[in-house]
Amino acid sequence: MAPPACRPAEKGDALAQQSTKTPPSSTLPQAQLQEKRRSYRDALAALAKMREALRDKYSASQNPKAQTAVLHEAREILTRALLTDILPAWDGTPWDFNGISEVPGEGAIACGYFVTTPLRDAGLKLPRIKLAQQPSQTIIKSLCVQDTIRVYHEKPLETIVQYLKEHGPGIYIVGLDCHTGFVVNDGSQMRFVHSSYFRPPRAVINEPLDSDNPLHRSKYRMIGKLFGDDLMRKWLKQEDVVTKK
Repeated sequence: MAPPACRPAEKGDALAQQSTKTPPSSTLPQAQLQEKRRSYRDALAALAKMREALRDKYSASQNPKAQTAVLHEAREILTRALLTDILPAWDGTPWDFNGISEVPGEGAIACGYFVTTPLRDAGLKLPRIKLAQQPSQTIIKSLCVQDTIRVYHEKPLETIVQYLKEHGPGIYIVGLDCHTGFVVNDGSQMRFVHSSYFRPPRAVINEPLDSDNPLHRSKYRMIGKLFGDDLMRKWLKQEDVVTKK
């Protein structure tokens, strides 16, 4: 049976209690973070306008080569929006096992919801609540490029690093023993972006892969790369993302 996407951190939870490092609740300066949050809806609206223009461009393309070029452009725009505007706005938002926030910085958000909510806000028509409550392998199978999905049991973290080098820059989803989140490879560094149940910070954080975090400690890791051509077409055409068991 696949591990759940997220876990409650009970009072005696060794993993949640024994984090030895003390990362900040946000990796952004407060003024920059507040600006990201204030401009969040404007950023989403701007992205939606770009998506509509790209949809029209894709529809007008006369051949597969031209359509592939549009998908590549769309992928770069969507990735950039997530990395520069959408995910940073959630930095420091508190974690809670039952957290279902839809507003960065308000309330709390569980790890599965932190995956589905920013992607929904970015324009993917996915079942935010249903998918967030699924095991991480279901989230990954539903959203990631199938031939990029890998499962590792009791392998060193370096295995993930090598995988990321092989598959190149982009945004990935990782499923762990009892957790899920994004892994970002921007070509120069690799980061784990997730709603962390570790104390501290017990909040959304963008941290190095080898920090004292669930990714580093997990014995089970499933990972896949986002934004293959099929998913990008769904994004452009506003088609529903189907949940895959």
